[in-house]
Amino acid sequence: MEMDPNIKKFLEGLMTEAGTAQLPAEEQKAAMDDLYVRLEDRLVMSVMNALPEDKQAEFQGMIDGGDVETPEQVQQYIVGNLPNYQEVFVAAFGQFREEYLGQGA
Repeated sequence: MEMDPNIKKFLEGLMTEAGTAQLPAEEQKAAMDDLYVRLEDRLVMSVMNALPEDKQAEFQGMIDGGDVETPEQVQQYIVGNLPNYQEVFVAAFGQFREEYLGQGA
């Protein structure tokens, strides 16, 4: 699974903080892949909740309908339709970190 280097660095940092970076390589990779999927889901839900109502169904259809071939297409849609997307992502990463480390809800 190919992931953005910045996201990989973020997840590696989380695993180090949580003490799971010392797992055997195979288990570490499985944990990283699981975290990546969970983070991706969190980001999609955060974007969905932040989009204007009329754009939510369009975005969901794009994701569910397989109209997206590359992550860049999703990024273009988000940048074009969510002016504060950076704030949304920062908040989503922060919430994910807190929950993973057991500090959140």
